[in-house]
Amino acid sequence: MIYKPRYFSLEEMVCPHVLDVFGSRSWSFFDERILMIMDFLRDQFRQPIYVNNYDMPEQTRIKLGMNLYDERGGRCIQCDLVKKAIKEGRLYCSAHIRFQACDFNVFKMTPDKVSLWLVSNYQILPFPIRVEKGTKGWTHIDVCNGGTNKVELFNP
Repeated sequence: MIYKPRYFSLEEMVCPHVLDVFGSRSWSFFDERILMIMDFLRDQFRQPIYVNNYDMPEQTRIKLGMNLYDERGGRCIQCDLVKKAIKEGRLYCSAHIRFQACDFNVFKMTPDKVSLWLVSNYQILPFPIRVEKGTKGWTHIDVCNGGTNKVELFNP
């Protein structure tokens, strides 16, 4: 059985390219741990969490002070970030392309406060995670933690 999150739609979790080609079958690409931990965080923060918003009306994005986001969950080789890396000859093995990562914002919380909460509350997290250091305006988590700590901080 495929885990489907309680709080997040497929449009929020995958790039539009994947959604257009695979539709609801896109859920099967995810490492379920990332979907489960995003639901867990939504329960803990009791605030909306924003991943992708390309299906959100422009007026709503403007009202919330948000840019257009379409590559913050699962990505594919047609996404701009991936195409740019390929064009520059860089290896691209991001957890996003393996459907194991999310970049997100929590309503009324700064990314620094979210990261601090994750580090401070490591003992209640359902899975080991990695948290990217030095992001500018978002929080990145993934489930690629192979270390001994429940929360591993990393540089991209």
